[in-house]
Amino acid sequence: MIKNMRQLLYLFAHPNFSHSVMSKALLEEVYQHPQFLFRDLYELYPDFHIDVAREQQLLEEYDGIIVHFPLRWYALPSLLKEWIDVVFAPGFAFGQRGQKLQDKFLIPIVTAGGTQASYAAGGKNIFPISHYLISLEQTAKYCHMNYIEPLVFYGVHRLNQEEDLVKAREFFREELTKLTTEKNLKNFSTLKFIDDF
Repeated sequence: MIKNMRQLLYLFAHPNFSHSVMSKALLEEVYQHPQFLFRDLYELYPDFHIDVAREQQLLEEYDGIIVHFPLRWYALPSLLKEWIDVVFAPGFAFGQRGQKLQDKFLIPIVTAGGTQASYAAGGKNIFPISHYLISLEQTAKYCHMNYIEPLVFYGVHRLNQEEDLVKAREFFREELTKLTTEKNLKNFSTLKFIDDF
Protein backbone atom coordinates (compact mmCIF):
# COMPACT_ATOMS: atom_id res chain seq x y z
CA MET A 1 0.00 0.00 0.00
CA ILE A 2 1.06 3.56 -0.67
CA LYS A 3 0.92 5.98 2.25
CA ASN A 4 -1.16 9.17 1.98
CA MET A 5 -3.36 7.62 -0.68
CA ARG A 6 -6.85 6.27 -0.17
CA GLN A 7 -6.82 2.47 0.15
CA LEU A 8 -9.89 0.78 -1.30
CA LEU A 9 -11.30 -2.72 -1.32
CA TYR A 10 -12.21 -3.48 -4.93
CA LEU A 11 -15.07 -5.99 -5.06
CA PHE A 12 -15.74 -7.40 -8.50
CA ALA A 13 -18.94 -9.38 -9.01
CA HIS A 14 -19.59 -10.64 -12.52
CA PRO A 15 -21.38 -13.99 -12.88
CA ASN A 16 -20.30 -14.36 -16.51
CA PHE A 17 -16.91 -12.66 -16.58
CA SER A 18 -15.46 -14.79 -19.38
CA HIS A 19 -17.88 -13.09 -21.82
CA SER A 20 -17.38 -9.52 -20.59
CA VAL A 21 -15.20 -7.59 -23.03
CA MET A 22 -15.58 -4.27 -21.21
CA SER A 23 -14.94 -5.55 -17.69
CA LYS A 24 -11.84 -7.41 -18.85
CA ALA A 25 -10.49 -4.19 -20.36
CA LEU A 26 -11.29 -2.13 -17.27
CA LEU A 27 -9.74 -4.61 -14.87
CA GLU A 28 -6.42 -4.33 -16.69
CA GLU A 29 -6.28 -0.83 -15.20
CA VAL A 30 -7.34 -1.98 -11.74
CA TYR A 31 -4.49 -4.50 -11.59
CA GLN A 32 -2.01 -1.61 -11.98
CA HIS A 33 -3.09 0.11 -8.75
CA PRO A 34 -1.41 -1.23 -5.57
CA GLN A 35 -3.77 0.77 -3.38
CA PHE A 36 -6.69 -1.49 -4.39
CA LEU A 37 -7.18 -4.92 -2.90
CA PHE A 38 -8.90 -6.72 -5.77
CA ARG A 39 -11.35 -9.48 -4.86
CA ASP A 40 -13.39 -11.40 -7.42
CA LEU A 41 -16.42 -12.57 -5.45
CA TYR A 42 -17.48 -15.25 -7.95
CA GLU A 43 -13.98 -16.69 -7.91
CA LEU A 44 -13.70 -16.56 -4.11
CA TYR A 45 -17.18 -17.80 -3.30
CA PRO A 46 -18.60 -19.90 -6.15
CA ASP A 47 -20.69 -21.80 -3.59
CA PHE A 48 -21.97 -18.54 -2.03
CA HIS A 49 -20.46 -19.54 1.37
CA ILE A 50 -18.94 -16.20 2.31
CA ASP A 51 -16.23 -15.91 4.94
CA VAL A 52 -17.97 -13.13 6.86
CA ALA A 53 -15.24 -12.66 9.47
CA ARG A 54 -12.56 -12.23 6.79
CA GLU A 55 -14.65 -9.81 4.76
CA GLN A 56 -15.47 -7.71 7.81
CA GLN A 57 -11.80 -7.62 8.78
CA LEU A 58 -10.90 -6.28 5.34
CA LEU A 59 -13.65 -3.67 5.50
CA GLU A 60 -12.20 -2.37 8.74
CA GLU A 61 -8.71 -2.14 7.24
CA TYR A 62 -9.64 -0.17 4.12
CA ASP A 63 -11.00 3.35 3.56
CA GLY A 64 -13.92 2.14 1.50
CA ILE A 65 -15.30 -0.23 -1.08
CA ILE A 66 -15.59 -0.12 -4.83
CA VAL A 67 -18.29 -2.48 -6.08
CA HIS A 68 -17.88 -3.24 -9.79
CA PHE A 69 -20.68 -5.23 -11.40
CA PRO A 70 -22.93 -5.55 -14.44
CA LEU A 71 -26.53 -4.42 -14.08
CA ARG A 72 -28.58 -7.52 -14.89
CA TRP A 73 -32.35 -7.54 -14.83
CA TYR A 74 -32.18 -4.13 -13.15
CA ALA A 75 -30.48 -5.44 -10.03
CA LEU A 76 -27.21 -6.33 -8.37
CA PRO A 77 -25.74 -9.75 -9.17
CA SER A 78 -27.02 -12.31 -6.68
CA LEU A 79 -23.65 -13.00 -5.04
CA LEU A 80 -23.00 -9.31 -4.44
CA LYS A 81 -26.44 -8.99 -2.84
CA GLU A 82 -25.70 -12.03 -0.65
CA TRP A 83 -22.30 -10.55 0.30
CA ILE A 84 -23.98 -7.34 1.47
CA ASP A 85 -26.70 -9.26 3.29
CA VAL A 86 -24.30 -11.31 5.41
CA VAL A 87 -21.28 -8.99 5.73
CA PHE A 88 -23.19 -5.80 6.58
CA ALA A 89 -24.47 -7.46 9.73
CA PRO A 90 -26.09 -5.86 12.78
CA GLY A 91 -23.50 -5.03 15.41
CA PHE A 92 -20.96 -4.50 12.62
CA ALA A 93 -22.49 -2.25 9.96
CA PHE A 94 -25.46 -0.86 11.88
CA GLY A 95 -27.35 -1.10 15.14
CA GLN A 96 -25.92 -1.00 18.62
CA ARG A 97 -22.10 -0.88 18.39
CA GLY A 98 -22.48 -1.30 14.60
CA GLN A 99 -20.38 1.61 13.40
CA LYS A 100 -17.52 -0.15 11.61
CA LEU A 101 -18.46 1.31 8.22
CA GLN A 102 -19.12 4.85 9.35
CA ASP A 103 -17.51 7.45 7.05
CA LYS A 104 -16.12 4.82 4.68
CA PHE A 105 -16.80 5.19 0.96
CA LEU A 106 -19.09 3.04 -1.17
CA ILE A 107 -18.40 3.56 -4.87
CA PRO A 108 -20.37 1.67 -7.54
CA ILE A 109 -18.82 1.03 -10.96
CA VAL A 110 -21.49 -0.36 -13.26
CA THR A 111 -21.54 -1.80 -16.76
CA ALA A 112 -24.83 -1.81 -18.64
CA GLY A 113 -25.76 -3.34 -21.97
CA GLY A 114 -28.31 -0.64 -22.72
CA THR A 115 -27.42 2.79 -24.00
CA GLN A 116 -27.70 5.92 -21.89
CA ALA A 117 -30.77 6.94 -23.90
CA SER A 118 -32.50 3.67 -23.00
CA TYR A 119 -32.18 4.58 -19.30
CA ALA A 120 -34.18 7.79 -19.53
CA ALA A 121 -37.81 8.89 -19.49
CA GLY A 122 -39.37 7.45 -22.62
CA GLY A 123 -36.50 5.02 -23.10
CA LYS A 124 -36.76 1.25 -23.21
CA ASN A 125 -35.73 0.88 -19.56
CA ILE A 126 -37.95 3.77 -18.37
CA PHE A 127 -35.81 4.84 -15.40
CA PRO A 128 -32.23 6.12 -14.99
CA ILE A 129 -29.56 3.74 -13.67
CA SER A 130 -29.62 5.54 -10.31
CA HIS A 131 -33.19 4.31 -9.82
CA TYR A 132 -32.06 0.68 -10.00
CA LEU A 133 -29.22 1.33 -7.53
CA ILE A 134 -31.34 3.02 -4.90
CA SER A 135 -31.14 0.03 -2.53
CA LEU A 136 -27.34 0.22 -2.65
CA GLU A 137 -27.41 3.95 -1.96
CA GLN A 138 -29.83 3.56 0.93
CA THR A 139 -27.77 0.70 2.39
CA ALA A 140 -24.72 2.96 2.41
CA LYS A 141 -26.66 5.78 4.06
CA TYR A 142 -28.16 3.46 6.66
CA CYS A 143 -24.64 2.33 7.57
CA HIS A 144 -23.43 5.96 7.70
CA MET A 145 -21.14 5.49 4.72
CA ASN A 146 -20.29 8.08 2.06
CA TYR A 147 -22.11 6.97 -1.08
CA ILE A 148 -20.46 8.22 -4.26
CA GLU A 149 -22.64 8.48 -7.35
CA PRO A 150 -21.97 5.60 -9.76
CA LEU A 151 -19.56 5.52 -12.63
CA VAL A 152 -21.53 3.85 -15.42
CA PHE A 153 -20.31 2.40 -18.70
CA TYR A 154 -23.33 2.21 -21.02
CA GLY A 155 -23.84 0.27 -24.23
CA VAL A 156 -21.14 -2.28 -23.48
CA HIS A 157 -22.78 -4.99 -25.60
CA ARG A 158 -22.36 -2.81 -28.67
CA LEU A 159 -18.62 -2.41 -28.21
CA ASN A 160 -16.52 -4.36 -30.64
CA GLN A 161 -13.87 -1.85 -31.60
CA GLU A 162 -10.48 -1.98 -29.93
CA GLU A 163 -10.40 1.80 -30.24
CA ASP A 164 -13.44 2.12 -27.93
CA LEU A 165 -11.86 -0.15 -25.33
CA VAL A 166 -8.61 1.82 -25.38
CA LYS A 167 -10.52 5.07 -24.82
CA ALA A 168 -12.54 3.50 -22.00
CA ARG A 169 -9.35 2.26 -20.34
CA GLU A 170 -7.68 5.66 -20.62
CA PHE A 171 -10.69 7.36 -19.04
CA PHE A 172 -10.94 4.69 -16.33
CA ARG A 173 -7.24 5.01 -15.49
CA GLU A 174 -7.76 8.71 -14.72
CA GLU A 175 -10.85 8.00 -12.62
CA LEU A 176 -9.09 5.31 -10.57
CA THR A 177 -6.31 7.76 -9.80
CA LYS A 178 -8.89 10.30 -8.63
CA LEU A 179 -10.45 7.71 -6.33
CA THR A 180 -7.20 7.31 -4.44
CA THR A 181 -5.84 10.87 -4.52
CA GLU A 182 -8.69 13.41 -4.61
CA LYS A 183 -9.55 14.85 -1.21
CA ASN A 184 -13.12 15.46 -2.31
CA LEU A 185 -14.59 12.54 -4.22
CA LYS A 186 -17.31 14.79 -5.59
CA ASN A 187 -14.72 15.39 -8.33
CA PHE A 188 -15.10 11.77 -9.35
CA SER A 189 -16.83 11.60 -12.75
CA THR A 190 -20.29 10.15 -12.49
CA LEU A 191 -22.71 8.63 -14.92
CA LYS A 192 -20.14 8.68 -17.74
CA PHE A 193 -21.64 7.66 -21.05
CA ILE A 194 -19.70 5.23 -23.20
CA ASP A 195 -20.97 7.28 -26.16
CA ASP A 196 -18.76 10.14 -24.96
CA PHE A 197 -15.57 8.31 -25.86
